[in-house]
Amino acid sequence: MAATADLGRQPSEHGTRPSGRLRTLALALSALWLLACSTPEPVAAPPAAAAASTPPSASTAYVETGDLEALRARGALRVLAVAVPGAGCDVAGRDAAERELLALLGDSLDLDLVPLCVADAATLASALRAGRGDLAVGLDDAAEGDALAHSVRRVVNHDWVLARADDPRIGSSDDLAGLRVAAVPGGSGWRRLQQWGSDRAGPRAVALPASASAATVARDLVARRYDAALLPSSEWEPHAGIEARVRIAFAAGDSTPLRWTVRRSAPRLLAALDHHLNRVQLHSRPAPLRRGDLAEIRQQRVLRVLARNRPGSFFLAQGDLRGFEHDLLQRFAESHGLQLQLVMPPPGADLVAWLRDGRGDLVGMPLRPTAVAAHPGIRATRAYRSGHVLVAGATRSAPPAGPGALAGRRVAALRGTAAWSRLLDLQREGVAVQAVAVAAGTPLERLLADVAAGTYEFAAVVVPQAQTGRLLAPGVTAQLALGAPVPRVWATRDGNPQLHRALDAFIAAEYRGVDYNVLRQRYFGQHWLPGSAAAGAPPELSPFDDTVRPLAAEYGFDWRLIVAQMFQESRFDPAARSSAGALGLMQVMPATLREMGFDGLGDPLEAIHAGVKYLALMRDRFERELPASERVWFALAAYNTGYSRVRAARRLAGELGLDPDRWFGHVEQALAQLPRSTSPAAAGHRNCSCGQPVVYVRAIQARYAAYARIAAAPEAPGAPRLGALDPSQAPAQASAQRPTARG
Repeated sequence: MAATADLGRQPSEHGTRPSGRLRTLALALSALWLLACSTPEPVAAPPAAAAASTPPSASTAYVETGDLEALRARGALRVLAVAVPGAGCDVAGRDAAERELLALLGDSLDLDLVPLCVADAATLASALRAGRGDLAVGLDDAAEGDALAHSVRRVVNHDWVLARADDPRIGSSDDLAGLRVAAVPGGSGWRRLQQWGSDRAGPRAVALPASASAATVARDLVARRYDAALLPSSEWEPHAGIEARVRIAFAAGDSTPLRWTVRRSAPRLLAALDHHLNRVQLHSRPAPLRRGDLAEIRQQRVLRVLARNRPGSFFLAQGDLRGFEHDLLQRFAESHGLQLQLVMPPPGADLVAWLRDGRGDLVGMPLRPTAVAAHPGIRATRAYRSGHVLVAGATRSAPPAGPGALAGRRVAALRGTAAWSRLLDLQREGVAVQAVAVAAGTPLERLLADVAAGTYEFAAVVVPQAQTGRLLAPGVTAQLALGAPVPRVWATRDGNPQLHRALDAFIAAEYRGVDYNVLRQRYFGQHWLPGSAAAGAPPELSPFDDTVRPLAAEYGFDWRLIVAQMFQESRFDPAARSSAGALGLMQVMPATLREMGFDGLGDPLEAIHAGVKYLALMRDRFERELPASERVWFALAAYNTGYSRVRAARRLAGELGLDPDRWFGHVEQALAQLPRSTSPAAAGHRNCSCGQPVVYVRAIQARYAAYARIAAAPEAPGAPRLGALDPSQAPAQASAQRPTARG
């Protein structure tokens, strides 16, 4: 994720403007028109009087060197980029994640994005300095100088060489000799191909159209139109978990920071860019691929379960993740000393494809054995519970006397489920039931609400218990059982026999045991749809969501991250007090409270404000050169264990050959080793419980990832707009004199 966030809208000072998705669509359409019409060089500015009143476009360029207020007066943000030959003016090259970030930025600042293209990077820098554009994408560090300034890094990009999953030949650049390798002319991948091709034994370069999407490249690669392709990691990552037929063969060359550039004389615009990037991109990058068996999982201490937000299985209740499958797999993880981490793919993504690709270790949703058997390389566990297909009808209606009574009746079911298969079986058996297919992603509560409203006469649904006459939803009862129970299983990869055996042994030991029956009664004994929100109601993560949203926006955080941290700190208990003396919802030490100007924590607003402000202080102690997401993980670790320990762990990471600029898998490993290290970097930190912050950050990241899938990210009404941020008051400006550790 890429991350998708609705950052909120407010009226602009220069008139009423369309908002939300309608405006984004309109901007996209106008941008497409501009792509076809814009020219490589910005045209001369119109007279000053006309510039203030003429709507900006590719054909009415002007000179503007002012800051955010001047851009607001014009109502536009001109985005400069180097033109890709034959592709018109695409301000973000071929990077879909950057296009999304720019669209969200335009919405946040309430400015129309106007793409303008130039011929090369040198012209790009000079056009920005001269005021012929307001923001540039694709400038490297060398172009900064005295006149230009870069935003925080939005990501660190790599050139990835992609190959077919069934082609084992390619593992390094030497293996590309004589092979057809595709890339986009003018990009870094193309330049790398030209460099490799200077050797007579190098690859044969194949030019990709600049408009080719990552999905198109994957399709052509699988169709053998070429043997490999070079794409930026930021472009391929959103597809990596879905397209199992293509693999990442290797990373080519050094990483490249992707940042935005503005004039140094526009500090308010720069602060707004940093604020935007800090807030919206945290969960946009997928987790690393991992296909190892239980031994590797134990080594990394995290069990990744692929799941969806479903009533009864995985759902939120008072900010906590619950559900029958969740709690059962939590018991399995704890029995092996593992932390349970939920991986919730976006709607439409195939859970089994994500499993095959290595984005998770098992599919934890209830699956039918026949559905698992249809996927080569995937294996079903033992059945751990059963599902029953019932016909549900309005409470006021008479129940059908038997399956034959459904002839000529309209019965709806979710496509692809066991209930849908049963309806098709009835038709094959000669019962002329009118089966109505409902989209697979439709929430069950919505389907049952349609039955109660009379949209459908009946619905066939799969439920955990086969009690006819039972109330399934308001106004809907179970009226008829159809066929035998359906076994429910989990799924693993064939290549992970240790994990598969461990799950089977766990199911055999737990099935119908005391703890199992307690869980079954808790989630299915009284209510069939626990955790279901009212139709159309946004899910509530905590009792303090409305308080968190504006504070998180003020300090440049995703509000769902703050809620995840709050749960980890206090489980939303305002009176929480740790053994070390930390207080309140965010568990801040009294001395730190006083230094930050807070008298007490009686008011939840003050308690949350103190924690968010302190987290921002920790984040802003880490250098701006770090990717924005890494600064947040470092900040959370510093919040828990102190800035000096994280700084020492980064030094130790460098000594161990790990990346000191990456938290997961790198600095977190060094921090865990800090108490045992003989390195001078560990001096003064050998008595710390340094494994605890590793667990702390991972727990928050896992909960945040689940929150991000379950709850959208709108701003609270009245939240400060990015454009209103005063850089003189931004948290980054006040961090130098602040406390460096929580205690």
